[in-house]
Amino acid sequence: MAPSWCCPRLLAVTRWPACAGTPAIAVTIDTKGPPPEVVQLRGSVEIVDLDGVAPEYALAQRRHYGDEQGRANAEQVVQSGAAMTRIVLRPDWVSVLDFQARFPGALVASGLAEEDGS
Repeated sequence: MAPSWCCPRLLAVTRWPACAGTPAIAVTIDTKGPPPEVVQLRGSVEIVDLDGVAPEYALAQRRHYGDEQGRANAEQVVQSGAAMTRIVLRPDWVSVLDFQARFPGALVASGLAEEDGS
């Protein structure tokens, strides 16, 4: 899944069937490793089943892999006949956990950063 921020909403396109439960969800997006940099979102989602490849998916593939490989990746999905689902989150609440800026002392104490902030 390749989420993209389309203010004021978070958009994700996936090939997996969407859950049809409650439209209220929470999402956490984090970096790979220490120190953590986290964005948390809560809000309601709109889920739409699509025929073929979503334009947002094709754009994300080209952005991440370049034009030639991105187009090939999108075409592979078309050839497979897989259906996609668009999930749009409209956040009611957003939080940023930036341990480098907000809690630098904890990073120094844990050995993940030096006194000068690096």
